[in-house]
Parts: sequence; structure tokens; C-alpha cells
Amino acid sequence: MNVHDAVFIVNTQMPDLISSIRLMAIIPGRYLGMRVLYFGAKMDPTTFLDRHQPKLIVLTKTLNTTLIALAQMARARNIKVVTILCDYHFEGQKGQINQQLCDLSDEVVVQTVPMSDAVKKIFGRDCRIIEEVIEYPRVLPALTAKDEWSILWFGHSSNYDTLAHGLNVLFKENSRKIKLDILSNHPPDFIQPNVIPKNFSITFDFWSLDRQLHAMRDADILFIPSIDMPEKNVKGHNRLVEAINAGKATIVHPLPQYKELQEYCYCNADYVGALNELIANPQHALEKLKKGQAYLDQRFSLEAIAKKWHALFNCY
Repeated sequence: MNVHDAVFIVNTQMPDLISSIRLMAIIPGRYLGMRVLYFGAKMDPTTFLDRHQPKLIVLTKTLNTTLIALAQMARARNIKVVTILCDYHFEGQKGQINQQLCDLSDEVVVQTVPMSDAVKKIFGRDCRIIEEVIEYPRVLPALTAKDEWSILWFGHSSNYDTLAHGLNVLFKENSRKIKLDILSNHPPDFIQPNVIPKNFSITFDFWSLDRQLHAMRDADILFIPSIDMPEKNVKGHNRLVEAINAGKATIVHPLPQYKELQEYCYCNADYVGALNELIANPQHALEKLKKGQAYLDQRFSLEAIAKKWHALFNCY
């Protein structure tokens, strides 16, 4: 199938604000020269399909029931349906929607092996794995010793539970001056000034694509704490991938998706121990990053991800 006959479908008017939609659909779709089209709640699927004449539709992160009607109409017209699942939405209304979309789809695409296993177990569908693509420009690895270390945490506020856990561990580090920068959609309200150690300072800035780019470049170390739970275990590699791509030594929680990349980072639930190891041997950290960037080019580059989408389309 020609890629121009396939379209990515989003059902939010601001898809660029949702990282999973950008990384799984918008960026690879535009690279391939595909159309990325909006289908909203008040739109008629018959009119939509008549206008755009796709032979295959790829449904991205589903925020409501809108895409079910589109998938049903597509199937009735023998238009192939592919659904992307990227979050642990297996219960309640979102779970019911995703089950229906799985039943209507010719292919289900996920970004990790744990997500594939979960979809198989709960929805009974085999999945094709296509990872999230690298989004930011490549930066050569850098790490220099200094009196105060700048550590960056970035992410949506829905992940503040992981940050709270991470800070409880990291606050036990009392031997170094640390400046922690938080980049998110709203300031954290769970950090009480009286519990912040004297050697720590914490700053907040509002997230944007451009701000994340500059914050990663300015930081010495990136920090990706997490919690062992099903919702976290199925998520994509993108935060660690972007950290390695930015040339920054990174401390991450040993979730399954991060263990796949543990040779290129500091994958340890003992965040203080990982920090000490990293700072004690910065040359080793740089060697990890150089190898990691070479690995990213093979698996997460735009070219590598585009080939996987091409392979999918060539099946039809």
C-alpha cells in the first residue's frame, strides 16, 4: 500500500500537546508524507471517509468514543483499521472503548513488550511493536565536575507520584549541592519547604517543547524516578531515549522498558547510589552515552521507525 493512501487520525484539536500522539503518529506520519487528520465528536464518519478516501486509517490515542463510529464505518467499506494503544487503559469506559477498537482493528500497535503482553492478556489481541521516535536534535555527551549539580525532572503532572517518590529517596543525599529543576504543566504542591535539605534548591518552569530542549541542554543529569506498578511498566522508552539523545547521564527507575537500555544509563532504584556512582566516574558515564546514542540510531531514529510503519503498510 502506498503511504499516501494511509492516514493517521487524531481526535483532539491539540494533538501536538500529547507526547504519545506526537511520537507515535505525527512525527513519523509527517516524515513519511502521510496525512494526519482530525476527527471530532460532531463529525460524520461517512462524510469524512468520502472526503479523504483512505485505504487504511491509523487511530491514535483515543480520548472518547468518537473513533468507534469511524472504525465501524471504515470496516463496512473494507478500509483497513490500525489502532495504537499506548497507556494502561484496560478498565472502565476507556477500557471498553479500547476493547471495541481492538475488535474492529486489523492491527494493534503498541510501543513496548510489556504493553503487548498486557493487550494480549486482557484484550486477547496480538500486537505489532513500533517504538516512539526520537523527537529532539542530537547533542554530544557532556559531563563535567562542579560544586553544584543541576538535575532535571520533566513530565506531566500526572507523574508527580513518581517525582514525590524520587525526591523522598534523593533527599537522603546530603554531601553535595544539588539544584533540581522541575518542568511540567503546573507547579507541584506536594513539596513542603521544611522537608527540603539545605543542600538542595528546587525551581519550577512550565513545560513546552522548546523549554524542554533548553532545559535538557542546561542540566548536568536527568532524573526519571518511577514506581513499580502496571500503569508505569507499560509506558514507552521516550523519556530515557530523549535523555540519552541529549547526551545527558540519566538516573532511572528499573522499569522493564528502561532495563532494555540499562547499559546506557544508571538504572537503579537506589537513586543516591546511582548518583554517587555517576559522579565518581564521569568518563564511564560518557562512554555509556556514546554507546547509547549509537544504539538509539538503530532502533529509535526517525528512519528506523519509518521503516517499521512502511513494513506494516506493505502488509495490505
